[in-house]
Amino acid sequence: MKKFLISVVAFLMVVFALDRVLGLGFSYLFEHAKGGYTKVYRSIANENTDDIIIFGSSRAFHHYDPSILEDSLGFSAYNAGLDGAGILLMYGRYKLIAERYNPQIVIYDVFVADLINVEENINQLSLLKAFYGRPYIDSIFSEVDKTETYKMNMRSYQYNNNHLQLVMDNIKPMRTYYKGYDPVDRQMTYEPKESTKNTTVEYNYDSLKLCYLERFIKETQGKTKLIFAISPYYKKTDDSLYEPLKTLAAKYNVPILNHFCDSTYNFTREYFYDPVHMNRTGATKYTLQIAHEIKQLGLLEK
Repeated sequence: MKKFLISVVAFLMVVFALDRVLGLGFSYLFEHAKGGYTKVYRSIANENTDDIIIFGSSRAFHHYDPSILEDSLGFSAYNAGLDGAGILLMYGRYKLIAERYNPQIVIYDVFVADLINVEENINQLSLLKAFYGRPYIDSIFSEVDKTETYKMNMRSYQYNNNHLQLVMDNIKPMRTYYKGYDPVDRQMTYEPKESTKNTTVEYNYDSLKLCYLERFIKETQGKTKLIFAISPYYKKTDDSLYEPLKTLAAKYNVPILNHFCDSTYNFTREYFYDPVHMNRTGATKYTLQIAHEIKQLGLLEK
């Protein structure tokens, strides 16, 4: 029995030591990435000081060209959107940025992942693991899943979602981005099928996500001018999904630039590469319009 216990203790000590070594190695790779997603994540959290920041999911990532905003408005801009993201990740990203400085404007492109229960919420937080240890990040994890507090004691766990990405971004980054923006140069070649389901839909809104949207609004008040945006969606003619957002925006006097059902874009297939996302052509036209609308709001200050 004694030998068995000694063996168990020795095994645990080896695992602990290996975890610490791996954690240090992955941390080094994260801090020294030459490019790719890893450098983008690090830059957003630790380096960028742009006047205008775009937040949101893939529709933010692909729909807003910072160079157009910069040319049109005369202020620096950066696209901090991300495929598959939602309010939980974006709230964490904002807190990381706000620790260093307050952007003049945050444009938050709100989509379904920010409002309804479409996946396990913890999945949205994988890219915040590298910043675990900062109180405002830790609290998000514990609120979403209390077991994460224990899992984070394993240093290698903080990077377990992107080990290969970390290595590649240090050796030969596969992707490069201009100020976070990821344009798509292809066009939708098919016509999406019309839904035959009953048009009366009851949405399963996620109370935690709505809570974080409200927190996001409160966090920016008096520091950063927040603008909600809803970018175009091919052939959509009903934006009732966004009623909770409209209610929150009205409560706190946050402007919404709503183009979800905008016929300027929604029936032109050449502007999209799939029904949900615009390509570079559509994004260029749309970003120009957003820049014009921001000018009209008069929120920027020299």
